[in-house]
Amino acid sequence: MSDHEEIDPSWWAGVFDDETHSIGDVSVRLRDMLGDSALTPLQRRVLETLADVTSARLREREWLEPFAPTWSFGQQRSVLPSDMSPDQITLLADLVEHIRDPALRARVADVAWFYGDRSEVALADAAIDAYRAAELQPDSWMTQGREAWQRAFDLLARRGRDGAATRAAMCTRLSDRVLAATLDDAFAIADFARMLRANGKVESGVAEAIHAHLVELANLALAEPRLSRVLEEEAGHWTTELEQKAACQERAARTYIAEADARLSTADAGAAMAEGLLLERAIALLKRLPRRYRLAHGIDELLVNLRARLVESREGAIESMMRIETDPVDLTEAANAARARVSDAPDRDAALAMFALLQSPMDAEAAKESAASLVATSISRLFGSSTLGTDGRKVAFLDGSSDESEAAVWDQMIRTASIHAQLVAQGMVLPALEVLTLKYSFDTQEMQRICKESPLVPVGHDYLWAAGLTLGLNGEFGLAVAVVVPQLEQLVRMVVKSRGGHTLLVDDETGVESEKGLGALLDMPECADALGDGIVMEFKALLVEQRGPNLRNDIAHGLFNDIDGQTYAAVYAWWMCFRLVVWPWWIAMRADSDFGSPSK
Repeated sequence: MSDHEEIDPSWWAGVFDDETHSIGDVSVRLRDMLGDSALTPLQRRVLETLADVTSARLREREWLEPFAPTWSFGQQRSVLPSDMSPDQITLLADLVEHIRDPALRARVADVAWFYGDRSEVALADAAIDAYRAAELQPDSWMTQGREAWQRAFDLLARRGRDGAATRAAMCTRLSDRVLAATLDDAFAIADFARMLRANGKVESGVAEAIHAHLVELANLALAEPRLSRVLEEEAGHWTTELEQKAACQERAARTYIAEADARLSTADAGAAMAEGLLLERAIALLKRLPRRYRLAHGIDELLVNLRARLVESREGAIESMMRIETDPVDLTEAANAARARVSDAPDRDAALAMFALLQSPMDAEAAKESAASLVATSISRLFGSSTLGTDGRKVAFLDGSSDESEAAVWDQMIRTASIHAQLVAQGMVLPALEVLTLKYSFDTQEMQRICKESPLVPVGHDYLWAAGLTLGLNGEFGLAVAVVVPQLEQLVRMVVKSRGGHTLLVDDETGVESEKGLGALLDMPECADALGDGIVMEFKALLVEQRGPNLRNDIAHGLFNDIDGQTYAAVYAWWMCFRLVVWPWWIAMRADSDFGSPSK
């Protein structure tokens, strides 16, 4: 179109300054610029198109749907590139040559090629070059560099042999960066190595050098056990020698022990809990070592000592494990308070923790007293009540009685918990989530790091937990609860077992053993001792009671549908699981920080 020749890059130059950290920031600034009434029709068209193309977030390693909404709930969501008109896609192709900022140029070229004419490989190459221009520096890597480099690799996979030279150059740059890394690069070191390992091949000599360098850095980082552990774990992937792999795993386990020692030496209220949780992680890693290695290095004796120490630490851990206290918030101010709590966090990890701390668990005893009072003063208890499922089935029945029966009180507690879930989800969780995901982007890999470090996530379940939590952060609550609720059952099972509870049912006649379901597990005293009566009550009311949302059973039996996934009960249930994973991770790994302590 002839008017494209009039395009001037100065129109959008104002969106870039020291405060612009992501494509999401660009989108917000572009939409602010659209408020200028002096814009010409062409200027407005260009700025609207750029605002639309930058409104979505990039999803790593998702080829079929590489872009996801920045926010979504129910039938509403932010704009996606797939929503853009053919004319807008054509305009994007024309805009590429005018854009100098690598991040914006990458997004525009990528969308113009992916949703436009894919025979225009020059657009794909322009996107690749712009994506890989992202600096390999820790700060920028976490905000946009990692997803940019991964998208470049994904695009190169479709360029075949024509992209081989570029892929090799990117792999060389990554390997050089890893080998030049120092402790100042912190956790980004392992991230660079993972990116290289997932997307390219290196010569055996380079792999050996990377292994040796990571081990060296891990040894230098022993004063920071978490960093040392991450480096050791990554180093184990860069050697084919089984003895070296096992040694990395042993050293990683010993960082948990060192961290437990350090935490126990403090006067922190959560020290006993943190010690036990860290010892559990160490034991889990050491148990997975090959038997021959354990025998040769005295690991079995170490395991005996650690188990004995773990038993001693559990009594103190029970009291401090999940007791969360936050200031009460008036519901009329809940949304603003929730947004501020997340927005004021100093960094992304703290923001996640503050999101997990939006609201305390319900007080089970207070809820019971309130329910009993309501039942005592209401004539409704005289009449029977039935609960119908969404498909019209009668799923629960409460007989009428003149007495204040336990069943009637529990029925009222379920109602109270359901109302509480709706109010918190609507008034706090969703507003805070909007701020959290606008300010930061989170992917499955980053959440897996947190889940792997979280004391409550069972070993070997960290990816599934991470996937479910990430889905919820992206607003996909139906998919999220479908993943995390079944995983919650195993988490609760492991918590009960760790407190000495027996989770097996044995058939009297055949001797066949089967695991107890979530409802039975939540009824066990060991569960309430570990998680607290409030959390147990909420889980029961929302997940396993026919008179409530009954999410666990509906998911297990395939009755959970698309509409159920858009309810506030689903939002709140996901957030409860998020809290159960993120809060213990925060206090176990960051309790030495004043910010975000339970008393705040």
